Amino acid sequence: MPYSKYGTLFYLYRCNVACRHCFHGERLQHADAFTLDEAISLMRLMHKGYGAEAVNLPGGEPFVERQQGQGQTRQ
Repeated sequence: MPYSKYGTLFYLYRCNVACRHCFHGERLQHADAFTLDEAISLMRLMHKGYGAEAVNLPGGEPFVERQQGQGQTRQ
């Protein structure tokens, strides 16, 4: 059975924007699920081990940690 060409990694589940329409509220105050190095290793595994061509990073506001987001993009 072939694997999906897309992986999903819930790397960041945090947000500091507090939009009025957001139903997540306090739930988005969690610590990160993975360190940057762990996330990069998992994305490499998805690509090399399972052939994922892209990895979706849902959950939270991606610009809370700008430098970490830039590191993900470069990797």
